Amino acid sequence: MSRHSKNNTALGFFTYAERQKLNYGTQKLRVGRESLRDFDACFLCLQKARSPMICPKGHLMCKECIYESILTQKKEIARQNKLHEIQQDEIKNEKIRKDQMAQDLLIKQFEKTQNSYLEVKPLKAQVNINENELKDISASEREKKIALEIIEKQNNKSNNNMNCFWIPDLTPENNPEQIKKADLHPQCYAGEKPHKINIKKLIPVNFSIAKEALTSTGKKEVIYNCPCCVKTFTNGTRLIVLKNCGHVFCNDCKKKFLLKSQKCMLCEKKNKEKDMIELEREGTGFSSTTRVAEAKRAGIAFQ
Repeated sequence: MSRHSKNNTALGFFTYAERQKLNYGTQKLRVGRESLRDFDACFLCLQKARSPMICPKGHLMCKECIYESILTQKKEIARQNKLHEIQQDEIKNEKIRKDQMAQDLLIKQFEKTQNSYLEVKPLKAQVNINENELKDISASEREKKIALEIIEKQNNKSNNNMNCFWIPDLTPENNPEQIKKADLHPQCYAGEKPHKINIKKLIPVNFSIAKEALTSTGKKEVIYNCPCCVKTFTNGTRLIVLKNCGHVFCNDCKKKFLLKSQKCMLCEKKNKEKDMIELEREGTGFSSTTRVAEAKRAGIAFQ
């Protein structure tokens, strides 16, 4: 009989229990009903949506939450683009400064050659540079490139010898990462892949109220139903939102009535099949209706 308390982790391979304790690599967990958002809950605040709206992909949100999200994203886009412009200006100014230093070095070398009685060592001999890099460029550009290499070599040498960081020429550079230009459009992050979102394309949602019921905590909860078949909506119900009027129907009524009549059953506004948007829901926890059945957390797996 094997020993249970001592040496229970001395096997030559990982058991399932050991792997769960170690939190090694990518962790996966089955999502239950308590972790899934309700069909009428906002994906930003996770509460029952107030003045609900949907994006063209069918993600439900509060009007206040999505407006605040779009405004925040626009401010962040403007901030990132400003930082990008500042960094590009700094790179441009640094290039101009190095070009000026290279030009000064070439002038100094020319004056030394003209005024000296002894042979002056050429710039090319002062630095190791690949001949193939100088083959396809003009003579002036070749001299400039050699001068830049010499300046870079001198800067590295002086920085290694002196640690006087308070001297402007010896101040260590931060070398920040390249700031990319931000996307000009705010994004909706409710789905697996973010997509562009616009205030003008948001659709107000008009649920049909069936009744108000008391929850276990004593609060009133509004229950919605289909205005056509009077079926109560749950997380397992496939819901269809009409783009032109915002009324919500179940998928069965869409197949039986809406596709044939091409208009809303309440207000009789015209709605073609392309105007019928399915409301995204996370499901009930069972595999048949759950869209998000498993949660993953990526970790580092050392070899």
